[in-house]
Amino acid sequence: FIILMSTQLEDLALQTLFMKTFPSDLNVLIIDDSPAIRRTARKFLEETKLNVFTVSTSFEGLSLISDVSPHFILIDAMMPDLDAYQFSYLVRTFRPDSGIKLVLMDLKSNHIDLEKFNEENFFEQLLKPFTREELLSVLVDENQTGSNNTR
Repeated sequence: FIILMSTQLEDLALQTLFMKTFPSDLNVLIIDDSPAIRRTARKFLEETKLNVFTVSTSFEGLSLISDVSPHFILIDAMMPDLDAYQFSYLVRTFRPDSGIKLVLMDLKSNHIDLEKFNEENFFEQLLKPFTREELLSVLVDENQTGSNNTR
């Protein structure tokens, strides 16, 4: 009972912080070829004020950028059409002043190429599978400052 109550209090505290941190007009684009990851991320963000958009290919993500003007893009590192690094390069080349904050999603078992990670200006890495708290904390940190960290 005490553990459950403690977890509920932590969730409430994180949710309260999250609600205070974000205005209601921020958009998040999630690009992942796994329906389970897209569904999970959307579910984790349901209670926030963020507008969440999900797509299953990098090309769909590129075409949606103009329509939804995302503040955050969370992209799977190993997409089958364009990997996250190629995607980032295209966004930075064709939308250099967009201010989009890119978050690289990768499996915990994969080794990240830190040189490529930094070169393509990713702010964070979110390791999959992730918890609700990990996802929310990346976006809270991202809204305040770009930290260029791995979670």
